[in-house]
Amino acid sequence: MKKLTVARARKVLGLPSRGPFTEERLQSSCREAAKAAHPDAGGTDELFIEVNEARTFLLPRTSDFGESRPRPAASSVVLTITPDGHLLSPKDHYLGDCRSVAGGIAYCAASGWSYQKTAELSDGQRRVLEAAA
Repeated sequence: MKKLTVARARKVLGLPSRGPFTEERLQSSCREAAKAAHPDAGGTDELFIEVNEARTFLLPRTSDFGESRPRPAASSVVLTITPDGHLLSPKDHYLGDCRSVAGGIAYCAASGWSYQKTAELSDGQRRVLEAAA
């Protein structure tokens, strides 16, 4: 599978190569691409996975990202971003993978969440990440 870039993700989902797009447009494009990529419709497992990864990759880049979701007060929750870009809740629950620290920061900023970066993982955080892998 090719390394996922914005251009590649847009191509996989059939989105225009330039210009903003809404979350609704992203979801619609993802549904169409997933139908075509599904193994039962003649696609492959790899292509179907790539469609889902492209959706996840582009979601924080939508022009209206987070507008339909309730935003927490900036001080109410502080997410932890690991050196590999994984997001953890204050109680060390695994929330997802942003692929890099910069991706985690961008996601938190777009969502209105506060964050802290960590260089050293606690034993509990290590266990959570191992279980999520």
